[in-house]
Amino acid sequence: GQRGGLSEGDIKQANSLYRCKERTMRKWPSKYIRSGDTIALRFVDHSATLSHLWLTCPQTPGESWCGRPKSSCAGYAFDDADRRRCNTETFRIRASNRRDGEQILVGDTISLESGVVGSGNVVCKHRRCRTHRCTSSPLPNDEESGLCVDERKFVVDATASRLGSPLRDQDTIGLRKGNEWMACRQAAACRLTSCANDWTKCTGVPFLVSLQLPPPPSA
Repeated sequence: GQRGGLSEGDIKQANSLYRCKERTMRKWPSKYIRSGDTIALRFVDHSATLSHLWLTCPQTPGESWCGRPKSSCAGYAFDDADRRRCNTETFRIRASNRRDGEQILVGDTISLESGVVGSGNVVCKHRRCRTHRCTSSPLPNDEESGLCVDERKFVVDATASRLGSPLRDQDTIGLRKGNEWMACRQAAACRLTSCANDWTKCTGVPFLVSLQLPPPPSA
């Protein structure tokens, strides 16, 4: 039989090609990070080795904070189940000067939206980092304006890439505001900190950025 001018054979072939492409994309995801992508940020220890911990922004009663957890939801690597349940450890990255789908470059100004629906963007106010949900325009007051316009913006620095080159999956990055970087040094909230010399050797500052594909639909 036919549906919409296509034979059953055509439809089966198209579905087979789609499933093949989906498997390929999941096995070999794009090496570039693009505005609008979902990412996770793994801590890099001072010895330049990877830890099993990921930046997290949990929602606790009366408080929301972003920091280094005592234990990780995802463990050493995200699998499909983790992508469904570990939303406190995922973020949507957006570049201020780029449309969704465009490559993010080293040196771009970006914002991170928490994977927890409704919790808002990562902001660092008075040096302490947390999530904040911005209201719709017009912004009601100066404090809200600061949180939603300035405090949620970070500049992406990367160790393996020169300024202006594309940000890649598995790059080691730092999130900078002015002359300070987001640092997460213990099981507590991240704070902005100054690094005397090389930010890559500043404890709690480097992250490994990991591109996260959405999980497949539940059966």
